Amino acid sequence: MTTIEKLNLLFGGDEKSKTQARALVEAVGQTGLLSMQDLPEADLSKLDLSHMYLFGIGLHKADLFGANLTCTNLVGADLREADLRGADLTCADLTDADLTGALLTCANLEGACLQGAKLHHTNCDVANFCNADFEGAGFTLASAQLANFSGSNVTDFQINECRGPVILKEER
Repeated sequence: MTTIEKLNLLFGGDEKSKTQARALVEAVGQTGLLSMQDLPEADLSKLDLSHMYLFGIGLHKADLFGANLTCTNLVGADLREADLRGADLTCADLTDADLTGALLTCANLEGACLQGAKLHHTNCDVANFCNADFEGAGFTLASAQLANFSGSNVTDFQINECRGPVILKEER
């Protein structure tokens, strides 16, 4: 199913869903890709954006509450101050993404790639980061209470002044 076909399926819901789908279809245009688009403060809550190519997308202050971003390419995405509470980012590629100030409370990032990502001032309470790759990522002044980092690659993961506990390995 193409990106445009997937987005057209969203027209069947309420008026809010139709508005969201129209905005996305317009942004996609003829390319079928949302990469390098700038959609600040977009309301994409609870949408299925799984398996999409969103390379470099600008979603500053976007509402992605409960969105399905499974296996989505978000390399270099601007997700500053985005609301990703309860979002499913399983196996998403967030390499070099900027998540500064984002809300990741109860988000699922199991197996996600966060190499070089910026997670400064991010709320990651109760987030699932099992088997995620944090190589070279920065995590400063963030909150990760009850977050699960078991099995994650934390090579060169810079952690400074975080509210935790930040548990990087399973306790035996």
